This record gives sequence, structure tokens and C-alpha cells, in this order.
Amino acid sequence: MAVLTHVPLQAATEPDPLVSVVVPVHNEEELLETTVTRMLAELRQLGRPFELVLCENGSTDHSHDIALNIAARAPEVKVEQLAVGDYGLALKHAIAMCHHELVVIYNLDFWSAAFARTALEALRSADIVLGSKVMPGASDRRPTIRKVITRSFNIFLRLAFGFRGTDTHGMKALRRRQALPLLTSCVSRDWLFDTEFVLRAQRAGFRIHEIPVTVREIRPHSYTSIARRFPGVIVGLVKLWVTLRQAPEGAAR
Repeated sequence: MAVLTHVPLQAATEPDPLVSVVVPVHNEEELLETTVTRMLAELRQLGRPFELVLCENGSTDHSHDIALNIAARAPEVKVEQLAVGDYGLALKHAIAMCHHELVVIYNLDFWSAAFARTALEALRSADIVLGSKVMPGASDRRPTIRKVITRSFNIFLRLAFGFRGTDTHGMKALRRRQALPLLTSCVSRDWLFDTEFVLRAQRAGFRIHEIPVTVREIRPHSYTSIARRFPGVIVGLVKLWVTLRQAPEGAAR
């Protein structure tokens, strides 16, 4: 059974390990340069060595070229490229290519150096740290429709999958060697990959720690894109339910 906590964990006294920060990139030419520049500046203030792995996957714009230009100027940046646009595949590949044991996962429109600082401390006692948009202390500044979808989805996960947390999407921190078998087992793509990973971690008995985060919308939201995604999410959830029923508890620990 997973141990899921919402309170600060006791930090052990040990040297700060090196950190890998993973960012999937798909058609992000409008955000990539400015966001990664800010991200690097804030990560450098953490006071520990890190690498920033940008995994460009299936972009049809200039994202890959921009990422290479950033890497040419910033020694911390490493660029990986995949031909297929697949968020889950990008995470699997990038984490497998990381050089360091502790990994922080960001999205270009959802990241925080403060989360990294808190999460890395929590990883001294936890296996996975999740940034929650809905737990007490969090601040969700997205449009109402997005907040309703998130909360409704989490209620569904509790009822259908026995999820004991408050959120599955967003920033994460994890121990690489422990997480890789789980990541390899995941079959979901795109939006559902995060959900499958967290559900598998719970079933495998990982020590999961949640911390509240602040999130705001930085892109124009589209009701059409949300509606277009809905049928695929339903099909994906059914497939996930069948897949997890066939996987024994604790199999990927």
C-alpha cells in the first residue's frame, strides 16, 4: 500500500545529490526560448548542480532548433529528440537518458523553482513527490472550466481506481532507478500518461508525498480542444482500467 502524505517530511542529513530536470517539448517555439531562459536562471539559484533535459518530440515548428541554440549557450542543457509526438514516450526516454538519480518533471507552462526546492527535500524520505493544484494550501488560478474538469476527474479516479491522492497532473519529482520500471510499464499516451504513472506508483507501494502548488493559465484555453480530447480520454481510461486490473498489486516495486 502506498504511503501518501500531505505534511512536511523529516529530512535526513546527507549531501545534496545532483538533479536532472526533464521538460517534454512539442511545438513550443513561442514559449521555449523565454521560458527555458527563466527556468535556468531560477534553477541556478537552487545552489546545487543540475542538468536540464529538453525532450523535443514530434514538433512541426522550430522547437528543436531553438532547443539546440539554447543548449549551445547553456552547459546545463541537454537536448533529446524523438520523431513521434508523444508526451509519455518523451518522459520515458528523457528520464532514461538522465545522468542523475533525482529527477524533477516540468512542463513549459507549469513549473516552479520553489516546487523543486521543496520536492527535493521531500525526496529524502519519499519516493515520488506530486505537486497538487487542489489540496489545502494550493492556489488554482485557471479558468473555472479547467478547475471543474480537474476536480471531477480526481473524483472519478477515487471512485474507479481507488486513488488516494488529490492530483495526478503537473510537476513531479522522483527517484530515477525506482521510477523507471513503472514508466516502462505505462501504456497510456498524452494526457493520461501522468495518471497511469501515479496510479501504478500507488499500487506498487511507493511512498508518495503531495505538496500544494500555485498554477495559472499562460495560454489561451480552447473549449473546442477540450471537447475534442474528451472521447480519447474516455477510451484511454477504459483501457487503463483493464490494464491495471491485469497487473498484480506491487508488481512494479
